[in-house]
This record gives sequence, structure tokens and C-alpha cells, in this order.
Amino acid sequence: MIAAEGEVRIDFSGALSCTKLDENHPLTHAMSCVDFVVDFVDRIILVEVKDPDCSRAQPKEIRKFVRKVEDGKLAVELARNGRDSFFYQACTCGLDKRIYYYVLLGMEELSPADLQAQTDKLKSFLPLNQADGKACRERLIEDCAVLNLRLWNAIFPFKAQRIV
Repeated sequence: MIAAEGEVRIDFSGALSCTKLDENHPLTHAMSCVDFVVDFVDRIILVEVKDPDCSRAQPKEIRKFVRKVEDGKLAVELARNGRDSFFYQACTCGLDKRIYYYVLLGMEELSPADLQAQTDKLKSFLPLNQADGKACRERLIEDCAVLNLRLWNAIFPFKAQRIV
């Protein structure tokens, strides 16, 4: 099952389903959503793709995106997408599986340290499960990460690539 967002393709072979949520959702006007909800037997993955390195990106757009990364506004936007999508998932399908949120950020110049800093910012805005499991009776988001293509492909079995 191939998920496509702009020039990025992710092969979610083995998934039960992959919904392009940002095009197929009944969320209210006040809610944001991730690009994909990928359902596996034992977990659900929320995936947001941001690709400022795409071949069509204009220098002005790239500079604007870099400013969002640097000033923390990107983390706020990503958190809203993840939080609202988590809420939608909980309301429509329940929370019988662990939910993870991953952002595929098409900025290959970012170092692992830069990506970790973005992940830490994102985590500070999300409802995550606590390590001791005592914070909430219901499931929350298990974990999240902000990754570029290189790191995504090093970590996950579902490979991502850019198609130009």
C-alpha cells in the first residue's frame, strides 16, 4: 500500500489500511489533521509529511518554512495536527491500539540533533503516555518523532522515497 503526499511516497506494505485523512475527514473547521492514518494489526500510526525540499518549492517558501522551524511555530502546527487527529481517531474508532505520531520532514540538511530538537518541541505540546502509565486511564499518544527521509528509512521497515 503506497501513500503519496506531493513528491514523497511511503510504502506501508503490511498495513491493514491507509487513509489520507487530510482529504477524507469530517473534522470541523476548527480542527487540523495529519496526512495519513495507517492501521496495523497492533498499532495505528499518524503520519504528517512536510516537504520543503520538493522540486517545486520556491526560495521564498523555503525561507518561510525554515523560519517556522527555527521559531517553534512548526512544532505548534504539527502538535495541533497530531492532537486533533488523535482526538478524531479516539472518537470514531476508539483507542484499542497504541497510537504513534511520526512527522516525515523533507529537509535533508537537518542533522540528527536538529531533528531531535524538533521532536522534543513536538513532545512538549502533545498528550503523551507517561512512562509509569499512571497519568491517564485511557491511552494517549505512545510516542512521536520528527524524521527526515534518511533517518525514516534507517528506522522503519516502511520505506519512503522522493519521486520527482
